[in-house]
Amino acid sequence: MENEIFQDITDLVLDAIDAQGKDWHAFVLNYRVDDQQSDCVNTFITQEQGQWKEISLPPIKGLDQSLRKLRTLQSQGGRSPFTSCNLHVTIDGDFNTQYGYDPIDWSKRLGWNFDIPNR
Repeated sequence: MENEIFQDITDLVLDAIDAQGKDWHAFVLNYRVDDQQSDCVNTFITQEQGQWKEISLPPIKGLDQSLRKLRTLQSQGGRSPFTSCNLHVTIDGDFNTQYGYDPIDWSKRLGWNFDIPNR
């Protein structure tokens, strides 16, 4: 079930990247959530004229719902639900997910996901 949810999440993000009409090398989804609200910053990197460029994606329909399903699945068996999830996928198939469980400071804004010099 978890793999299916990850595949749904990845497909949603890749469809949004395809809508931008750009090649991609990696994307990061940075999500935070509690029972009342959520916030997500999705960016990907591409190369334009030999320079790396990070591009922000607009809100992705259905993404919050899929991430909440993942949160529910992760919290089964008495485990605490995550409050943050960072998903990093590269074009060569590397996949890394990190979860956080600390209270969220909603006044702190999410920013860019990649460390690109001379942004």
